[in-house]
Amino acid sequence: MENPPTDPKRFGLLPALDHFSRSLGLALSDKNGLEQFVQHLSDTAAKHQKNQILIHGLRIQTMFAYFAAALGGCQIIQEEDSGDFFAASDNLKRPDFRILLHTGQEMFVEVKNFNQADPLEPYILDAEYAHQLRDYSIAFKKPLLFAIYWRRWGIWTLNSLKCFKFDGTQYSLLLTETAKNDQKGLLGDRLIGITKPLTFRLYTDPSHVRKIDADGQCQFKVEKAVLTAGGREITDEIEQRLGWYFFLYGAWADIEQPGHVVDGELLWMDMEPKREDPNPEQIFLLVGNLSEMICRQFNSVTTDQGKVTRLAPETNPAKFGAKIPKGFRGEVLGVWQFELKPDENIFADQFI
Repeated sequence: MENPPTDPKRFGLLPALDHFSRSLGLALSDKNGLEQFVQHLSDTAAKHQKNQILIHGLRIQTMFAYFAAALGGCQIIQEEDSGDFFAASDNLKRPDFRILLHTGQEMFVEVKNFNQADPLEPYILDAEYAHQLRDYSIAFKKPLLFAIYWRRWGIWTLNSLKCFKFDGTQYSLLLTETAKNDQKGLLGDRLIGITKPLTFRLYTDPSHVRKIDADGQCQFKVEKAVLTAGGREITDEIEQRLGWYFFLYGAWADIEQPGHVVDGELLWMDMEPKREDPNPEQIFLLVGNLSEMICRQFNSVTTDQGKVTRLAPETNPAKFGAKIPKGFRGEVLGVWQFELKPDENIFADQFI
């Protein structure tokens, strides 16, 4: 999915200048108004650069759009809460996004960033705020979903308001209660399993010294580097691309680097990502959801050591994600795909 540029003549600085000038009772052509507008932009930008809550919120909103686009289930993702808005009621609030799926179904999504202090802390949603969003979606007869980024865990959930508990003044949602009716599958999200172990192997050059000395040190030249799965070299181009993607962005806990030594010589050295394996007898290992991998990829190009460097990547969403061909299985890597089917049908008669 591409992200075509917005027409700057319609959505750029001129409408903003007009809005600013009108607020001061000035004509669009007034030079004094232009000077004040430029100063206002400078002051506002400097203020916003220091607002970490705003920065993180905008980046997370962009992250959602990127992972939704990269998962492949959407035809169109549009910002709903931008541009002019006229309504007969002042009790309506526009959600962040309107999404058209490849199935032809539409839905609204409100994006939230939640940095839990306590792992068991629920996400809280003010009832008045939630009802304004809900009433907007009802007016359009489209379902409303809340996409929450649980920053502590690095995962997204996508649920309707029905999944929240309501006490009369606010809605609350525990992370543990999201899975049963998580709707990310609508966007194309899947849990991925691959043949284990996945390994990046460096073969040493036998024509050069590769002996391990008395201090345990070894200098060597690399003869070739390969990616393996289940001990077999991955040679297929699609499997190599997918293997590297899972290697870089899978839900790994650690990387081990064992070496294979024979008669005191290092024959090869491996880099093997590791995570807990609850089923060691099973041929494949679950390495995480595609949505989580895309978010790790997004974080890798928008943050540096935990600090935000940009709100959005320089590349299009088309460059993100694993891009697994439909029906793909793989000969060496092997790819198992699991899709969660929620109990709730959000496209039923009640659009909440």
